[in-house]
Amino acid sequence: MSKILKKDRAINQKAINAIRSLIECIGDDPGRPELKKSPYKILEVLQSSLSGYVVNPDEILAETIEEVEGYDDIIMLKDINFTSYCEHHFLPFSGKCHIGYIPNKKIAGIGKFAEVLEAFAGRLQIQERLTVLIAEAIYNNLQPKGVGVVIEAKHNCLSFKHSGCKDAKMRTVKMLGNFYEDSNIRNEFLYALK
Repeated sequence: MSKILKKDRAINQKAINAIRSLIECIGDDPGRPELKKSPYKILEVLQSSLSGYVVNPDEILAETIEEVEGYDDIIMLKDINFTSYCEHHFLPFSGKCHIGYIPNKKIAGIGKFAEVLEAFAGRLQIQERLTVLIAEAIYNNLQPKGVGVVIEAKHNCLSFKHSGCKDAKMRTVKMLGNFYEDSNIRNEFLYALK
């Protein structure tokens, strides 16, 4: 069971009743044997998949390392896999996130970036906002010279509605600081992603 499922039984019962109503609204019987446990399983999956609401990305990035060796070039973490849920259709979208930044005396352990991604992806989301939230969290907490975030993802809501789009990927980009201001830095980052 997820942390949320254990915390508030009244809210959980309300959610289970809503899921039962949804099953009924689509024309099935929530009381039939094969569906009896489904509301509990659906709730547990949603609470596990959407656990980012109980995580504070600022706290993740609060633990930094003082960068003392004078490193002043791009630090990049590529191909971080993620899954999030579209806030419009409640269907998953998944893909890869790429993060780059130029430190300004502070760095974070590389695992922290994956944790920040997981925290924001673990909420009902749109890809555009997800990209911005990650970039802003890194920029505001680490105060680097610049940061770039690129996300490429496949959206199940698109492939379900349009059969010709099953392999389509959406790409979003957010640049801050010198990644935004300096086209050479921006291009170096984007070229390194190829």
